[in-house]
Amino acid sequence: MQKLGGHRQRHVLGTSPDLPDDDYVLGRTSQEYQRLRWQARLWEPITARVLDQVGIGPGMRRLDAWTRPGGVMLVQEFDAHTMDIWPRLATWEEFERVLYGVFEKTGRDPRFGQKLPLHVAAAGLGEPDGTDVAGLLLPLVEIGVMFQAVYQSIRPVGLRLGLTTEADGQAFLAEIAEAAHERRGVGMSPLLVSVWKRKPPEPDTRPTRESRL
Repeated sequence: MQKLGGHRQRHVLGTSPDLPDDDYVLGRTSQEYQRLRWQARLWEPITARVLDQVGIGPGMRRLDAWTRPGGVMLVQEFDAHTMDIWPRLATWEEFERVLYGVFEKTGRDPRFGQKLPLHVAAAGLGEPDGTDVAGLLLPLVEIGVMFQAVYQSIRPVGLRLGLTTEADGQAFLAEIAEAAHERRGVGMSPLLVSVWKRKPPEPDTRPTRESRL
């Protein structure tokens, strides 16, 4: 999955013009698609490690990996509550207010990743066979672009919901860009939560020697 803001959780949002018209709150824009590509590259080493850990090899389609006997289903989602920087920017509250405010007002759960095992069980698959949780703590010069991109993707919804203003948004973007350029501080990513479940192998229905006698 790996889509911060989507969570693959369906909600009835109504027809208010203030809310997104689908289930992906960060918007389906070229800017957001670019952010997702950057995000995939950032998490690629961790995702590769988890795939190797659960036995999904190169070239295996995920659907095939689950449907074949003894196959495995892997689900990944973010837990956003760890996103932070240090030292704190004067405008950091703007990022948190808009991000978590949009989540709340549109029925999203920023801690959805933490609850993945419960959702797997609720889907009738039973308790997961394994989990993995990973985060990134990087210099702000490297990870600052993630905070900027997430904020820029979610800001239009925040503006429509009255959570921010153009001036407040520009102030945050300017300050975090300056801090990253000056190599001040570090940033903590959301947690990437991975949950997997193995499909039981098909029972051996071949006749035994005793049954043939």
